[in-house]
Amino acid sequence: MIRKIKQLPGLDKYVIFSIGFTILYSICEFVVSVVTGISHDVLTERIFFFFAGEVVVCGLIKIFKLAPKSTVIEKLESAIGFQVEDTECDDGK
Repeated sequence: MIRKIKQLPGLDKYVIFSIGFTILYSICEFVVSVVTGISHDVLTERIFFFFAGEVVVCGLIKIFKLAPKSTVIEKLESAIGFQVEDTECDDGK
């Protein structure tokens, strides 16, 4: 099993870590709130916000990294509503 984890790409490892940490934190926070009666609402909100954002960013990186350039440009055009010009930046050289 450890060999399979070592063979995974870095993004996949990070997504698995993020989801695992979020689940572990949820369980620990539940136990602490039941035992002490104190809920850590702001900390919980920040943890979920951070790791959800990281998972979304990793997903977007994977989607746009695997897609051909023409597909990425088409997705951007449909998202922003106008056509993107494919020109090279000319520095005057």
